[in-house]
Amino acid sequence: MDTVGVLAHRGGLLVDRPELTVGVVRAVSRSDGLEVELIARVPVDRLDSWGGPSAARHLLPAYDEGLDLRLGWLDAGGRARWEYPTTTASATHYRWPRKRFRSLHVLPPLFDEVSLVLAWPEIGFPETVVALPLPGRAEVERDDAPLWTPGGGVPVVDEWERLPVEDLSPEQIPDEVPVETGTVVAAPVVLHGSAEATVTLARVTAVGPLLSVAVLTAARGATAEAVNVAAFAAHPPDAAHWDGLAIAVVHGSTARRLWLSGGTLSGGSGDFTAATDFVLPRPDGPLDLLVSWPVAGLSEVRVRVELEVP
Repeated sequence: MDTVGVLAHRGGLLVDRPELTVGVVRAVSRSDGLEVELIARVPVDRLDSWGGPSAARHLLPAYDEGLDLRLGWLDAGGRARWEYPTTTASATHYRWPRKRFRSLHVLPPLFDEVSLVLAWPEIGFPETVVALPLPGRAEVERDDAPLWTPGGGVPVVDEWERLPVEDLSPEQIPDEVPVETGTVVAAPVVLHGSAEATVTLARVTAVGPLLSVAVLTAARGATAEAVNVAAFAAHPPDAAHWDGLAIAVVHGSTARRLWLSGGTLSGGSGDFTAATDFVLPRPDGPLDLLVSWPVAGLSEVRVRVELEVP
């Protein structure tokens, strides 16, 4: 992946039924494909009674390898093309009435509009077709920005510009933010970067008075080797800020570290990628951030991201 991508959908629920809700977390178009991230929620008692009547299969084959929600798209001939997720994760909590299933799907390059197909016959959810408007090919080719760039941050070089940083109080953040019900209010953009490292704002979603912020960090070459040591050798993989990323939101005369709500990371020879989610109260104005990634050679910058009204 060498480009940021173009916002393809502003999120929200596609399905809202008693047996299943499905919402778009993130959808990004590139010239080489369409990424769609979904969250599905199923009542726990529905899963406990697995084995009840199944929904009919019309677009799905008689047998398939899927276990949870399936996602596909209709081609020009009306045939369903099923795309298995590249990543999946499920979670439950004693306070949640529904179990959460999160998945990322990579579809072929699709433009203007796509008819998505959702299916989960085992829980009685019928095959459902949803039309999703998409940006056109010309818009994607024009607006898709390169990933490995410096970004739009202003370097913080003088001590008087440096703000004291404190932790954002976890009491301000609920256990669970239903991000798939919100609205994306900022397009993907590089916050900070170089030829071998990048910090990208992948998504900003407004959910009531809160923002759910997704940040992608990536490194390559010799920089990736240094980051891999910091992420995997010096710290356990489940530690907060595994890769040494420091990100805070400016609040008056101080800055508050963002509250990490989840994420994933992977690394190998000459390659590193991490995706992290943060939650914070929505500011009255722009999202004003301090960003640094010292182990990747990225000193502190200040970036202001304008937020649209949902």
